[in-house]
Amino acid sequence: GEAIKAVCVCRPGAAVPAPAELIEFVGARIARFKKPKHIVFIEQLPRTNAGLPDRQKVREIHGDKPG
Repeated sequence: GEAIKAVCVCRPGAAVPAPAELIEFVGARIARFKKPKHIVFIEQLPRTNAGLPDRQKVREIHGDKPG
């Protein structure tokens, strides 16, 4: 099966939490099957011409790698 990976951008000046802490935090608030197994922190999300997050580009860049 496939594992869920969260691709996250921290706010400027915010501390990057440990991935395990973030997975635990999220896991307490969402359904178990939605909980990510991997987390990647990036500087910024790629955007479409309309200024929206480009989900396809995120999948191309981060989709096949576990972490």
